[in-house]
Amino acid sequence: MEDTSCFKSLLFKVFVLSPYQKSIASARAIGKWIFVISIALSRSYPSLADVPGSRTTVVIAATSDLHGWLSTNSLFPHEKPRGILYVGPIIEKLREEYPQLILLDAGDTLQGSPDNFYFNYNTLTDRPLPIIKLMNRLRYDAMVLGNHDLEPPFAVLEKNRRSSHFPWLAANLLKKNGLPFLPPYHILERQGVRVGILGLITPGTPMWIDDSHLENLEFQDMFEATQKWLPVLKEKHEVDLVIGLFHSGHNAGYDQWASLNEGVPLANAAGLVADYQVGMDLIISGHSHRIFPKRRTDDLRNFRVPVVSPGSWGEGVSVIKFFLEKDQGKWQTKGREFEFIQASSAFSEKLQNLISHDMELVRRYLETPTAVELIAIPNRDVFYKCGAALSHQVLTVNPGNSILSLLPRWKWREMSSRELQNPLKRLHLFRWLPYDNFLVQARLFGKQIRILLKSYQRLLEDKKYRSSTLLLPGGFQAELQNDQGPLELKLMQDEETMPSSELFLVWLTNFHWNGGGGMRGEALIHASQKILKTQQTLRDLVFSYLQTPTSELPSICATFLKKTKAF
Repeated sequence: MEDTSCFKSLLFKVFVLSPYQKSIASARAIGKWIFVISIALSRSYPSLADVPGSRTTVVIAATSDLHGWLSTNSLFPHEKPRGILYVGPIIEKLREEYPQLILLDAGDTLQGSPDNFYFNYNTLTDRPLPIIKLMNRLRYDAMVLGNHDLEPPFAVLEKNRRSSHFPWLAANLLKKNGLPFLPPYHILERQGVRVGILGLITPGTPMWIDDSHLENLEFQDMFEATQKWLPVLKEKHEVDLVIGLFHSGHNAGYDQWASLNEGVPLANAAGLVADYQVGMDLIISGHSHRIFPKRRTDDLRNFRVPVVSPGSWGEGVSVIKFFLEKDQGKWQTKGREFEFIQASSAFSEKLQNLISHDMELVRRYLETPTAVELIAIPNRDVFYKCGAALSHQVLTVNPGNSILSLLPRWKWREMSSRELQNPLKRLHLFRWLPYDNFLVQARLFGKQIRILLKSYQRLLEDKKYRSSTLLLPGGFQAELQNDQGPLELKLMQDEETMPSSELFLVWLTNFHWNGGGGMRGEALIHASQKILKTQQTLRDLVFSYLQTPTSELPSICATFLKKTKAF
């Protein structure tokens, strides 16, 4: 009774007497009384989270492999639109329904679209990337670093990190002194539930990124990193849920041989961690561009720890709900629900208005014309042959020299009759050469060249092959003998057979030179065989070549391309 009388007395002093107090001293006294009341209330009435048997729901939304895509409309008008402008409405609706929503991204966020290429490589301003502006507005809580995010110069990487209102994570990316390059984890609290977000990047990154970018970094095995940081989250920070935010696929067999050949830990170990680190509650797996699960379910049994994959390019959002109940002072998971919400066909105009100026700059950039006109829509065979011939010709200073090339096949995209009789533009090159590949010139033995052509041989044999390992011969012929292997390699100019023990100057993309696809290790290519690297991407080199009115087109290209006299 005395406590009640005291509490009433406090209320009387604050709400009845205070309007009549005029002095500053009285005002300060009132402030102290209010503070006392707030402490009394917080101690007298426990939160719902502390009541035994109380229940709550933690909702997590995740995207992955956005690759900087705002909208695919301008570049791919024949495809279903995707990008953060199209998943934005989903996230905004989820926030209305679940104000305590946790929003995460599983990496490869900042590189891979014309928008981000333009701002990462053409300007070094302090303005945030458009994709970061939108992620800030949508209130992302954390992202894990992806392998493609490490491609731009480190000055650009640091600028992008500083402009983000959310932490970047990478527990297994270390400096040479052994300290983390980025925070390993991030802790959030939602409705009394402590949630630990552990971020891991694929340790296969050195197979795809130039050594000069990574010389001060070390990539740790994902399983070992999880073993290190999981006890920290559960014991030191006493989190109730541990969410693995992994930029790594779940199929350990994919790129397994490439990882072994290059001497790096398994590139896709999310599934391995999910089966053997059962102290985790969920793994969000990026990098593979898969969607899983596609339909709503309350039970995932693909691994011991549930693994979800949110797709790529902003094609939708993975949503995970944890239904929790308080038991003996701790939150216990009583149920889960998983679903994937497909991006809507309507984008967010509110978000678009935020970056309208940025999008206009990119539009002008993509609309830059070449001195070549599209006069017909080719079939795929002609398109592929033209692309291979043109890529090689751009890199060959003199048509008669002995420099060879092993370059990827151009990517086929549907073309419209509305594009005919109009200049070829930069946007066409972004469609056909979507990857930001630089070029490396190396001295390779004939035997190494033959090994690098394994997928090309399978193509000739009409067998299945992995697209990322398909390299097309440039400056030489590679033909099957009597419709069977091995390939016979001959130089173009004199039809001479290329000896296995002779060295040849060969152009490769930096992706394949670094070990992408695992072929470098299989061919036993040594770093000393490298001669030089270009400072421009293959796409930019081809564009500059087509912009020059005096440049000649390969004859195979003349069926659908024509030189023009003016831009």
